[in-house]
Amino acid sequence: MEHNRMLEGIESHSVLGMVSDGLPVRINLDLPYNILLPGRDEWERGAVDQKGYEAISEVAERTKAAFEAGNFVEATNLWGNTESAISKYTYGVDFYNVVKKIQSRTSKYYSLGQLPRQELHVQDEAGIKIEALMNGVVKEVLNISREWGPSAGDVFNYLQEDFMKPVTNVVEELLNSTDIKIAVYNGQLDLIVDTPGTLKWVENLNWKEKNEWKATVRRGFTVNNYFEGNMKKFGNLAVFWVDRSGHMVPKDNPAAMRYILADMTDDFKVQNQ
Repeated sequence: MEHNRMLEGIESHSVLGMVSDGLPVRINLDLPYNILLPGRDEWERGAVDQKGYEAISEVAERTKAAFEAGNFVEATNLWGNTESAISKYTYGVDFYNVVKKIQSRTSKYYSLGQLPRQELHVQDEAGIKIEALMNGVVKEVLNISREWGPSAGDVFNYLQEDFMKPVTNVVEELLNSTDIKIAVYNGQLDLIVDTPGTLKWVENLNWKEKNEWKATVRRGFTVNNYFEGNMKKFGNLAVFWVDRSGHMVPKDNPAAMRYILADMTDDFKVQNQ
């Protein structure tokens, strides 16, 4: 239901704000692609051994089965178990950026079943910064009297069924029936929505210019004479692979993110404040 409302809003341009003819996309997990691959990724880069890889794969396969059966709440819970297994056997990899140096929390991972899901991949300092921002500048500018508090857990629990529902049909309808440009971007150090899974998802989209997009040559893009990633574009679909970035592309590689925004909005200029 939430996906249908979003589609209606996109098609009417009511949710796009000032960028009225383009839409940046961060896909959801879109099983089975992004649930089966992270374990293999960690095995290939040496973060887990064979035993760890097999343990992660066992939970991931059960997650995939629940997804394919349409049991989306169960799939979400099993996805959380898959993340827990990855955290256990990697001793706490950062899901948002696999090369990020993080403080050891090994002792906490002996009871992963009790670990809050969001704590698996969101660092404490991020929460502190968000709280300071929301209760500082944002609160003052918007003239809000109430104190801001984190609600990610409540929102996630409310949407746990939607979390695993595929949105492929929404993207396909936009590509086939509208003139809205779609940009899919992915940081190459992202584990929670990894690059191989994202590419598989894109290549399996059914849209009118699918073959032409596949035949298009991928090319690198630069900012200030530095390579920041690669891009592949045809028609209204563009895919960006972002170097030196994990899940949070604007934070990890702001130069690349600005390039993507400029490219998708015909060099829309953001005024410096």
